[in-house]
Amino acid sequence: MEQIFEQAQENDEFYDFDKELLIHMLHCSADGILYYIEKKNEDYSFPEYMEKCIRIILYGIKKDRGAYIA
Repeated sequence: MEQIFEQAQENDEFYDFDKELLIHMLHCSADGILYYIEKKNEDYSFPEYMEKCIRIILYGIKKDRGAYIA
């Protein structure tokens, strides 16, 4: 995942950000997602929820997705 972020930054697709912090956030959210899936009792799988989280996080750093909020 870190390589994907590095390549995207090299291609000037993302604003500068702390990659280690982002990866830490994703790891922490993974623990919470397992609990959330059980609690909500929905038909989504863990990978589907992780993909949704990653899309939400990346939406704020992707240059072609609206205004940058510092």
